[in-house]
Amino acid sequence: MRISDVQGPVGIDPTSSAGRRANAKGSSESGSDEADEVRLSAKGIALSQAGDGDIDTAKVARLRAALDGGTFRVDARVIAERLARGG
Repeated sequence: MRISDVQGPVGIDPTSSAGRRANAKGSSESGSDEADEVRLSAKGIALSQAGDGDIDTAKVARLRAALDGGTFRVDARVIAERLARGG
């Protein structure tokens, strides 16, 4: 995956409808009217730009369909074996 055109802080525009919802949510939970802000480090920006940009759109479509259809299953044994091997 490649994230392009990232220059410094990224955040929610508080004047947009998404920003107003974020502010309203933040106000009710934390008592603050400030919007959340995301800052990418120089290393994060470099990593996002280092990818080759190749995306297997067919695989993404299959995974999305499985998630949407409720048929996606996680095999805990496979995950545990890969973690144990270090990758």
